Amino acid sequence: MKHGKHQVEVTDWSVLQPGEMVAVTGDPFTQDTLCIEETAPELGVIWVRRKTSGDRKVLNAGDYRIWRLT
Repeated sequence: MKHGKHQVEVTDWSVLQPGEMVAVTGDPFTQDTLCIEETAPELGVIWVRRKTSGDRKVLNAGDYRIWRLT
């Protein structure tokens, strides 16, 4: 995964907020920078939107590693 920004791995998805830019591993969809749209930490999911195409997807916490881009 190559991104030009500094990355900090997030292990507790409940700290993520809508509007944050993230990078994720575990799925070809997630090769692009993603913007968090909604979070549901009690369900262990977040909804993200791909910056390049605008596609939206729900991600399950157990299936992915996520990095906050700073």
